[in-house]
Amino acid sequence: MKIAMTSRLFFPLKGGVPVIVRLLANAWQRQGHEVRLLTRTAADGSDAPEADCPTIRMPTTADLLSAARWCDVVFQMEVSLKMIWPFMLFRRPCIISHQTHFADTPQVSLSRNMQRWIAACSHPVACSEVIRKSWGGHGIVIGNPYDEAVFHLPGEEEARPNQVLFVGRLVRAKGLDVLLRALAILSAQGRAVHLRVVGDEVQDGASLLPEWRQEAASLGLAEKVTFLGGRNSEEIAEEMRRARILVVPSTWQEPFGIVALEGLASGCRVVASAGGGLKDAGGPFASYFENGNAEDLARVLGPLLEAPLPDCEDAALCGHLERHRAEAVAEKFVSHFHAALGHPVACAALMA
Repeated sequence: MKIAMTSRLFFPLKGGVPVIVRLLANAWQRQGHEVRLLTRTAADGSDAPEADCPTIRMPTTADLLSAARWCDVVFQMEVSLKMIWPFMLFRRPCIISHQTHFADTPQVSLSRNMQRWIAACSHPVACSEVIRKSWGGHGIVIGNPYDEAVFHLPGEEEARPNQVLFVGRLVRAKGLDVLLRALAILSAQGRAVHLRVVGDEVQDGASLLPEWRQEAASLGLAEKVTFLGGRNSEEIAEEMRRARILVVPSTWQEPFGIVALEGLASGCRVVASAGGGLKDAGGPFASYFENGNAEDLARVLGPLLEAPLPDCEDAALCGHLERHRAEAVAEKFVSHFHAALGHPVACAALMA
């Protein structure tokens, strides 16, 4: 099958979308499909990861029309009016993957409403049930993949000296402040706690790390929190293999949360916000607390500080991770492509 893949976001940008795009493109290539990736993200000369397929950055109208003539289907990572029209002109089946909420407010622009209409007229796929509902309940849910080549158990299970880990951008929506307040509560109860923070954020050209260090110190946690700054995927995976608990304390309704899958695959206990799509990512294998509620997080986290690590050979957990391997997710999308093309497909392939 010839798959044109379009995404506004790609490496060297950070975030989940570039990771998902690369994982799916490479998986389809390995499965014998032809893939062309078109992205509106320019290269910056860095050694950022690339996909294994031909990649056209900042595509021209001629590039888009050429891809539309060539492909059997187009897979669009988040609806883009600027990149979808040539494929609609050539009447190619359009599979749109929703990765974030539809902003359903009175101030929604005409272009945003057009996006919603196009998405409803295509063959939409949402990364979680909460995202599917925000786009009007159209389409199906296919959860996002994680990189099992990077995030996995150590060759031999070693002692995990680090108690609690946070991985994410240092913005308020990711909830690090909630986690710090929860740790202050546990510390006041006499619990021995230590947190390692992976991530950074630059605002107006300056890192926000000093601000977060000051916030930790104001809560009496200066000696109990280690800020590591930004790390690459391999370094993050190593941190996860040395941590006992990964906390994903997002205050907003996270659309999915690949980091929860990465933590489970690395053998961590995972504690995550209950709202949004994190329950799709963590399933019944994570523990949950009310978004933004530090007291509830402390209540959930406290008993886990000394709890045994999860059984990584548990069949149900292994099955959950298997369903989110890149190859498995790519196969589900291919079944959806066949359905969009009118090919006979077993419904079970999409519902599995």
